[in-house]
Amino acid sequence: MGQSSSKKEPQKKLRASIKRLSRSTESLQKTKKKLKDEKRKTNDKVEKNPDLKEVIVSNFQDK
Repeated sequence: MGQSSSKKEPQKKLRASIKRLSRSTESLQKTKKKLKDEKRKTNDKVEKNPDLKEVIVSNFQDK
């Protein structure tokens, strides 16, 4: 009997780890989506404002 419970311990730890990783993955996917949305919004702003685009391009060329 003692052995069967010790065999279940690693499984419990694995399940807990899997749950943690799932939550982390979910969180990262949400963050990735937010960043993509922000990037798209920023690109839209730059495209709509030619002066801003020129400043950004010149800043990159200076470096």
